[in-house]
Amino acid sequence: MKVICMVAVFSLPAFCSAADSIQSDIPISVRSVMTQRVGKNLIRVIEYNTEMTPKFSVELIKPPKMVLTQKLDVNEIQIEVNGSKKLLNFPEASGIYITGTAIDKDAVKFQVEYFGAGHTGAYYLSNCTMSLSVNRLTDPACKLVSTVVNK
Repeated sequence: MKVICMVAVFSLPAFCSAADSIQSDIPISVRSVMTQRVGKNLIRVIEYNTEMTPKFSVELIKPPKMVLTQKLDVNEIQIEVNGSKKLLNFPEASGIYITGTAIDKDAVKFQVEYFGAGHTGAYYLSNCTMSLSVNRLTDPACKLVSTVVNK
């Protein structure tokens, strides 16, 4: 009985170290992946954990051979604030959240919550659309929903 316990104790680290070598095909920075057929194409949306990787990716895939025909990494959006265009650069923000992602028959829609740098930075909430036209995705067209400017 003592031998069995010793074998179990000595073999246990081998089982534990095997678990340490498991690798995922999906990077830890990816929060979710959504794929949907739109017409003759597939659209894949990759949402990242924005605290690690402040971006959002959209891919256009052509079946049946699953050829990637377009990839757009969205790491900034442009909005209009009080008649002026404003560029919101994701890596420069204190926080960025992408929510409400949906793929419909001709567009990818999502909402961006942008928290400006520092504790006095402005907050912007925007609705964005990337249209699918002639087998190409457009850059995001975003409309400001609300803003709070801290002073």
